Amino acid sequence: MTAAQLTDEAEGLAFLGLYDDAWGVLDNLTLPDQVKPAARAVRVMVCQGWERWELGTEWASQIGPTEELPHREAAGRFHLAHALAQCAAGDLMGGADGRVGNGACLARGE
Repeated sequence: MTAAQLTDEAEGLAFLGLYDDAWGVLDNLTLPDQVKPAARAVRVMVCQGWERWELGTEWASQIGPTEELPHREAAGRFHLAHALAQCAAGDLMGGADGRVGNGACLARGE
């Protein structure tokens, strides 16, 4: 299989929620292929599924504004999920009640 085919396979596994399998497929890529934008985007998807925010932030930060749209979207979805998780946990910078500015954490219904 080519690197592109393996990356597509990993993406499919991630969409199915088989995050460990997806990560394993990416680990089988050569090192240069592991850091290509498509592989980084799949790793970001896996980190979102695992709720491994620190690791995912590291990978998402490597997807820049000049990358293809699907890769930027994966990073954006990761950051949104991370923000919602922080909000749900009341773990946002600001007051002791988790509020930031006007109306933060609207997802919690506050």
